[in-house]
Amino acid sequence: MADIDLKELKSLEILLGDPDQEVVQAVNNRILELGRDALDYFVLRMEMIPRSNVDKKLVRRINSLYVELILSELKREMSTPYPDLTNGLYLLTALAKPTLKREEFDQAYIPVVEEVVKELNSDGTAIENVQLMNHVFFNRFGIECVKEHSQGAKSVMVDDLFHCQKGFPVSVAIAYFLVARNAGLPIYPIPTPATGFSAAYLYNDTTILAIDIGDKGKIFSVPSFIEAMRNMYPKSKLDDEQLLVAGDDKMVLGIYIESLSSFFEYENKEALSKIYDKASKIVGQRKILGN
Repeated sequence: MADIDLKELKSLEILLGDPDQEVVQAVNNRILELGRDALDYFVLRMEMIPRSNVDKKLVRRINSLYVELILSELKREMSTPYPDLTNGLYLLTALAKPTLKREEFDQAYIPVVEEVVKELNSDGTAIENVQLMNHVFFNRFGIECVKEHSQGAKSVMVDDLFHCQKGFPVSVAIAYFLVARNAGLPIYPIPTPATGFSAAYLYNDTTILAIDIGDKGKIFSVPSFIEAMRNMYPKSKLDDEQLLVAGDDKMVLGIYIESLSSFFEYENKEALSKIYDKASKIVGQRKILGN
């Protein structure tokens, strides 16, 4: 905020009330150039006004500008060779909660990461690392899967999940990947032959363990995982090697988008569902969860 001219912000605030479409477009463009600090300033100004007096059209306009800005940031992130999972998840979460700040998002998962890192042993085996991760994630912090909608959006938004400690299985998996990545554990999704996914622990880009996050992180050896996949999907034409191919962080982001889009569509929140359709095109990940 210190780098932004306060006089210009006050001038833009006055112009926000101008109905002329050329002025509207010019003001929008300038606000987007100034970035999140400018939008945060306008939100702060609105919070100083009695809620009954706040212009709802202005609120929608500010939220729309936040979304446009976030989508632009997502494009930049996805243009890098290795998109950052944490930043990607933050941006996708912020599309539904435009005023969410990165530090607020980080505060949700960092306590779990810190506890996992404390427990990990640099000489530990892959199995030991996953067991410690599971103990902290599922037992110490009590995170669990739920299938009903009693938690509402808190069941799908990854930051809210850490606060309420309950979420849909897909959302719990997203939270698990987030913690693992920040704790330095190479755990990534494996698409299953039909729809859905499991998780893999990688060593030199090769799957050495499989993990069922939905079952409190149950660990499978490679042979037992392949056997389970064969039993569940007897018509699959994938060979053993193909069954073990894990995705990357881009896939995690794509799964999160699918989950959010599906939830908001179920809740008849068409505007949010369409926003996530735009995000899906930016991320460019094939569907994993199915229709």
